[in-house]
Amino acid sequence: MNTTRSNVVKLTRRDKEERRSSSPPKPVDENAAIIRAAVTYAQSTVGFHAGFAVDPDGNNSTASDSGDRCERRAQSALAELARMKATTAAAIAAKARIVPIFLGDNPDFNETDQAFLVGLARDMHTFLVRVASDEVADGRTPFEYDFIPRAKGQAEDRS
Repeated sequence: MNTTRSNVVKLTRRDKEERRSSSPPKPVDENAAIIRAAVTYAQSTVGFHAGFAVDPDGNNSTASDSGDRCERRAQSALAELARMKATTAAAIAAKARIVPIFLGDNPDFNETDQAFLVGLARDMHTFLVRVASDEVADGRTPFEYDFIPRAKGQAEDRS
């Protein structure tokens, strides 16, 4: 690396290539990967639409060049989200927060879109069963949740 008199580090071409070639750190767990994929989906989808909104030429040729990349990234992230199971509140929230963007971008659902929504619903149900079970076990709720699976032989308390 070269330094200038003002002590600002200037990257050489080789330094830049080394930075580009080094792979990004792997997520610690699948929940971190879900959050990263949700952010990628949101940024790619919103960026796609913003590019077309600011492109001044009549046929949007400038926006369509980079728009294709944004769209591919968004679809790839959505496919990842559909595959991965969220097990933490943060990961479920990340999936749920992209739903308004997703619905605004998809007037017709394809197979990946449907898989994402079904996966989100599954993750939310599994998580809420766990949370609700803890609430009931700890006596923190006056509600009787009908979606909590009961142990075999456990009678329903209707008192």
